[in-house]
Amino acid sequence: MLYYLFRFLEQWGISGSHMWGYISFRALLALILSLIISAWFGEKFIKYLKSKQITETQRDASIDPFGVKKIGVPSMGGVIIIMAILIPVILLGRLRNIYLILMIITTV
Repeated sequence: MLYYLFRFLEQWGISGSHMWGYISFRALLALILSLIISAWFGEKFIKYLKSKQITETQRDASIDPFGVKKIGVPSMGGVIIIMAILIPVILLGRLRNIYLILMIITTV
């Protein structure tokens, strides 16, 4: 979405808006944005899950002896990963690219 906004601003001669045409610039921004989302949103999401007592139950210690240390850990980390992927892709990607559309569809 932001790609099309800055491409429009490039027509008006706004300095720096041509940088959005480079995929390396958008990839770097997507990397930084996904790290920020996973750190900020992940921490708040884990605190929310702990407050609602949505945790993983320990099955049998004989199956996974290392899992004993994980008692009470929230088990919805995949939601954080999906949000950290989809938000930067939708904000920074060229949404007319067929591969980007296929990636969004298969992720959801």
